[in-house]
Amino acid sequence: GKQFIIIGNFPPIRQALLERGWTEQEDPNSTCFDLKWTLKTSDIDFGRLQPHQIVNHYAKNRSITTKIGLSNSLRSLKWTDDVDANTFFPRCYDLNTTDQVLSFVEDFMLVAAIAVLRRFLSAPEPASQQVWLALFA
Repeated sequence: GKQFIIIGNFPPIRQALLERGWTEQEDPNSTCFDLKWTLKTSDIDFGRLQPHQIVNHYAKNRSITTKIGLSNSLRSLKWTDDVDANTFFPRCYDLNTTDQVLSFVEDFMLVAAIAVLRRFLSAPEPASQQVWLALFA
């Protein structure tokens, strides 16, 4: 019969496989399996996979499957394809890097300023004057 390894809390997957007659391999490091389902890519030794073995991750795909990897890939589009990712994807930041933290703060302040201006411009005339006086008096 077919054997599977599950590392992590995936009860529906485990139950579905058991209902289909699969056997669970208890040793998470065993190389004897047909399917290995994990939360982390690092739980899979891609170099030792056999052609018949299936895993739920791809090797070397962090650039598009992690939030930071995707963010960095989108930012690099302007250098490789002359594309501004902000035209088709929400702004995102890697807050582990100083320049990205500064970009986040700058964008946050800009959005806050735009919100104040929109509120001012959409307010009835007397209310607009009160906002103007409160901000600039």
